[in-house]
Amino acid sequence: MMKENKKGWINVLGAMIILGTVYGCVINCFTLFVVPISNERGIEREYVSLILTIMFLSYMVSSSLSGKVYEKIRLKKAMVVSAILVPLFYFSLSFPIPLVLMYILALLIGLLLPFMSFTSFSVLISSWFPYNTGLATGIAFMGSGIGGMVWSVVLGRVIEKSGYSTSFALAGSAMLFIALGVTLFLIDDSRVVITKKEKNNKYVKPDGLYKALLLSFLVGITPLFISQAMVPKALDAGLGGAYASSLNAFFMAGLCIMKVMMGKCYDKVGIKKTLFFGLFSGFVASILTVFISHKEFVVFYIFFLSVNGTIQSMAPTLLAKRISDDRNYTSTNGLCVAINYLGCALSPLILNIVYERAGSYNPVLIADLGLIAIASIFLIAERKNQAK
Repeated sequence: MMKENKKGWINVLGAMIILGTVYGCVINCFTLFVVPISNERGIEREYVSLILTIMFLSYMVSSSLSGKVYEKIRLKKAMVVSAILVPLFYFSLSFPIPLVLMYILALLIGLLLPFMSFTSFSVLISSWFPYNTGLATGIAFMGSGIGGMVWSVVLGRVIEKSGYSTSFALAGSAMLFIALGVTLFLIDDSRVVITKKEKNNKYVKPDGLYKALLLSFLVGITPLFISQAMVPKALDAGLGGAYASSLNAFFMAGLCIMKVMMGKCYDKVGIKKTLFFGLFSGFVASILTVFISHKEFVVFYIFFLSVNGTIQSMAPTLLAKRISDDRNYTSTNGLCVAINYLGCALSPLILNIVYERAGSYNPVLIADLGLIAIASIFLIAERKNQAK
């Protein structure tokens, strides 16, 4: 038992490192590149942000199909392939290629990323931790915050000194070395057993699936409106690149802490209260983003932004676990993560389209308040026996 428990926590460690190395860089630091690419290549921000939107959309499609992939090949094999190709495609963004080729690379990265991030690790962690899932998931997923914090500082400085191309090359090289090594030597998927479904054994929709999908969508689109607006809005306010990248780094540090705290909160009080606290924090953070030039609010801003950011990645997995059993968890989790990333995909695109038309991010941030209010009302209105 001690040996098995040790293996489980080694998997948590491996998940932390990989999420920090891959997801923390590819997704959490993308806002650092929007303005530099736009300025250097003369491309409007909405077209640059479409790179991230394509990643999210392809991530969504791939996540929804991940259950079928794991029926055919072992989870670790899928992870190894992803650990090789994602860094190589990301490295390729460093070349002066046409924008359409950057979109194609974004598509490929998004298709492979689920096998190196939350979708695969939610299956891995739940297999090793059937009871304290919230705590183990929170600790594992905090890796994306740690990685985002570190990468924000490193890539922010590299961009300022050497340009965005050098940053892509540096990050791609580091990802290949670290992610592949950790996958091969730390990850143990021996407890992950995905039974292949017979042709006549169709997926059975669990009760509460549509409600879980709606909440997954709302906690995907609303936090990203805020976090994606943070760095560009700080730059537009004249606060400087160093300050903007520091904000992103502090936000990622806050995510590290809050993912553990929110995981424990889930284990203690359930998903309904945990999600409501996350949504309330997003409401406050959205207001503070409008007034980002007021540095005296920065501590409160980072706190509420970090709490809100945790529900984006954790909620779909926890919602899927609440409504499903071992037979349909993998497919249900894939669906919840997929619809969550549909919201994530729409966020940067809508945000920057509005910016190009209105010259400000504030209209989207104000609309975000309404979406958060709708999600909160929907959550409160749920029947008590569905929200334990």
